[in-house]
Amino acid sequence: MSSQDEAPDVDHDRSSKKRKIQRACDYCRRKKSDGPRMPNNRCSKCIYRKTECTYVEPLYVNISILRCSYVHTLESRMHKMEALVKKMCPDSDLSKDLEEILDKETPSQQSISSRHGVGTPLEVLGTSTASAGSPLSTAPTPPQSADHPSSDEEPEMPEHLIEGMLNLSIRPSNIRFHGESSGLVFLRSALGMKQVYGGGERDKPLQDVLRNSRAVPDSVSIYWEAPVYERPFPPDVFPSPDLMTALIELYFTHVNAFTPLLHRPSFEHAVSDKLHLRSQGFGSVLLLVCACASRFTDDPRAYINPTEHHSAGWRWYLEAEGVHKSTIAPAELYDLQKAVLMAQFLQNSTGPHTSWTVIGLGLRKAVEAGVHRRRVYKELTPEDELWRRAFWALVTMDWINGHGLGRPCSIRDEDMDTNLPTECDDEYWTAADPNDAFKQPLGKPSKVTAFNLLVRLVQIIAYASRTIFSANPPRSKTELRGQDWEQRIVAELDSALNRWAASIPDHLRWDPKREDPLWLAQSAMLYAGYYQTQITVHRPFILSKRDRIFPFPSIIICANAARSCIRVLRQYFERTGTPGYQNAGALFAASTILMINIWAEKRAGKENNAVKDLADVRSTLDMLLAAEP
Repeated sequence: MSSQDEAPDVDHDRSSKKRKIQRACDYCRRKKSDGPRMPNNRCSKCIYRKTECTYVEPLYVNISILRCSYVHTLESRMHKMEALVKKMCPDSDLSKDLEEILDKETPSQQSISSRHGVGTPLEVLGTSTASAGSPLSTAPTPPQSADHPSSDEEPEMPEHLIEGMLNLSIRPSNIRFHGESSGLVFLRSALGMKQVYGGGERDKPLQDVLRNSRAVPDSVSIYWEAPVYERPFPPDVFPSPDLMTALIELYFTHVNAFTPLLHRPSFEHAVSDKLHLRSQGFGSVLLLVCACASRFTDDPRAYINPTEHHSAGWRWYLEAEGVHKSTIAPAELYDLQKAVLMAQFLQNSTGPHTSWTVIGLGLRKAVEAGVHRRRVYKELTPEDELWRRAFWALVTMDWINGHGLGRPCSIRDEDMDTNLPTECDDEYWTAADPNDAFKQPLGKPSKVTAFNLLVRLVQIIAYASRTIFSANPPRSKTELRGQDWEQRIVAELDSALNRWAASIPDHLRWDPKREDPLWLAQSAMLYAGYYQTQITVHRPFILSKRDRIFPFPSIIICANAARSCIRVLRQYFERTGTPGYQNAGALFAASTILMINIWAEKRAGKENNAVKDLADVRSTLDMLLAAEP
């Protein structure tokens, strides 16, 4: 079972009959290769690169994950089997008999046994262990432990298994994601072992195996296919062209600037190409864009009732919400974008709690498409980046809404390992030279940086929800053991907040005199969120007996954070005339904390401090009134 045994027998191949190549060449081994169909088995990629097209490297090249005990066990069993065969047939030459058997095998069977030797189950399974990572890391993704490698460091598998696994994890229209523990991946592994040990058909796709199974007759399999009934929207459903243009501008200015969901150049090109009149999915997205932007316009055409501003956008929201896809239809990019936009609209309506359900459904579709795993993204493309943007928008809203409503989140840190959105502005996604695509100019800050910082901040809130706010904290974790586990968790959360604040770049640090309106608005959002998170971490200990055992007074920390939050948003309000709709939650939390502090100070006889806090509360009410539609 040594590496030499796994290498191809070159001398034997030269002396034996020349066989047809059944695999990709060494350069194209992980890609689709047309080598077996080209003259002299020379693939088109190697012809273009003017390099030699070789087929000499072994297919299994990374077996470092094999455990020594497992390998030794197999070798011991092989030696015992050889001894048993020699004992039963002492006159037979086992090596010669095996060579004769290999010569009689089919080409597909030979390609497995003669080129790779005896494959091991771990080589066929290609198992990996994902790291849970620390949820308080400020890195884009949870850090990977040395003992738990990332799924990107999985052992390499045979090419036909790699292609089969990609079909289980990528996002074509009729394939859904299946993780390591799923029965379908388990079946794929079993078929791979059968191909290695039992001489089964090597290149037969798993889908064909399932489709041709006797247990699934053709008359029944048709009910497993997802029917697609797509009815494009009629033209009169959409706003007039001038109003649509104005609403799209408002959306990218007031909504997409803080939650980058759409790629503006491609979106506007699709609108000008009238894709919304041909595609129901894009039509729904466009209607919801107009609905979300309607709260920022005074045009009465955006209202159902011209005298009621609260009716803004509902006409288009109801049209998009009325479109229901089949539950067995696979997830599409438009489904995720639609979920994000519906949640954004509902969060600013009279029923913000209803967005929690919409977000959860959107995340289910995202996981079904596999966009929560890094290995799904093979290279950076505009479509993949849109999937990633939609996914992180859903995750952020899920964590914020889950905490705000006191409900469990739909997804946790340990469930995903995909990267954050690329910090590259929309205009630099494409370029004449493909090597220059997705490259932000040096010295120019990206508009997406603020959102990535927000994700890391909300990550701290999500961890607090799973620990100090949890109904049944997981005491099995080391940091949750002992009588003082709450104290240690709060200290760790405070440290994570300090690291987050230190990571803010210069263009997003709070400066009330900053000239750029976008940087000013994003900075106000981040600092308001920072102080709100401080309040969130210490809030459970200001109205309970647990505050007595803490070495730090939580009420003082919360009150100082509330005053700082109000100060930042008041300065922003004086500059712009609005505190920003995205900061309404922070204002509510800050004013509530100050009211609690006022009552506590009056009880302690500190009337002077109470008067100052009461003035801050009144200014908060003025800003909230200005933020109303």
